Amino acid sequence: MSNLSNTGVVVSVRGSVVDIRFDGDLPPIHSVLRAGQEERIIIEVLAQHDAHHVRGIALTPTQGLARGTVVRDTGGPLKAPVGKELLSRMILGHYLCLACRLRQFVEFLSCLSLSISLFGKRPATRLIDYYSAIPYSTNGGSDNKTSSFN
Repeated sequence: MSNLSNTGVVVSVRGSVVDIRFDGDLPPIHSVLRAGQEERIIIEVLAQHDAHHVRGIALTPTQGLARGTVVRDTGGPLKAPVGKELLSRMILGHYLCLACRLRQFVEFLSCLSLSISLFGKRPATRLIDYYSAIPYSTNGGSDNKTSSFN
């Protein structure tokens, strides 16, 4: 298990993908690493490659992160503070998501040519009418009238 003083060194940076070498214990997957000036760069461990290397993805811009930069293991997963304001937004978002799902379900039913008129929308085009209006070829798309299987 990783401790708070476990440090590593950046081996490579490719965009937001960062490879880090640890001489001590490897941090577990999904643990958070800190790097850069004032530890502003946050990296989440995605994979353990071998006994000394991990690959992580930077959750913040990697500007200023270079090979040899010291990385500190925080010893735990990513955490977000949860207060009364955030919980109310989560509940409101849940109800909005349910409303979107209900609307999608109603649109799906209207595609099946059921007569559902909700929210004052015009009736949807039936799928059979839509597909019968698309021109198609009976001989596999070739312009000549002979089939390739003759």
